[in-house]
Order: sequence, then C-alpha cells, then structure tokens
Amino acid sequence: MSFLLDENVPAKFQELLKNNGYKVEHINSKHKGMTDKEVLAYAYKNKQIIISQDFDFCQLRQREHWGIIKISGKIENPLDILLKLLKHLNGQPLKDVYVQVDRYEK
Repeated sequence: MSFLLDENVPAKFQELLKNNGYKVEHINSKHKGMTDKEVLAYAYKNKQIIISQDFDFCQLRQREHWGIIKISGKIENPLDILLKLLKHLNGQPLKDVYVQVDRYEK
C-alpha cells in the first residue's frame, strides 16, 4: 500500500507509516498548496491512498481514486487507530472506497 498524506496530516504520521513498512509521501514535501482536486488527481496518477483530516474529500469521493481515509482530528490516539485499521484491512485494495474514522471500538 502506498499513501499520500494531505497537508493537514501531522508529519509524525509519515514516520509511523514508514516505520511500519508502508510507502508514504507527504503532500507538503513537494506539492504544498495544491487544491483537494489536484491532490486527488496526483494520488490517482501515483496509485496512492489519501490520508486526510479534511472533510472536503468526502465531497470528492464520487471521483475515481485509489482510496481515501479520513481521520477525525477529535479522536484519541489517531496513529494507533490508523495502524489498527490498516492491519484489519490486511492489504485489501481500497479502490474507490472512502473510509471515515471517527472512533475505534473493540
């Protein structure tokens, strides 16, 4: 799985994902200031799953994409929850799937 972190996602997400064997790019590293539509197109071209805390991607989910994971900024331990989600998905493709993470329940 390859991920593109939106500009509102803290850099610590990138480090955590890399340390867990995922390929990850932060949009701020080369493309800061892109519109959400441009981010979606860039991620699609590069077969990347977008991780964002921006609700605007919900409105773009009807467009073709390799996956969008929206993490709520209000949940505790978002990094741990993201890793649990990815472990649960077990590499399943997320093509055109929108996942919104508001909480985690066991």
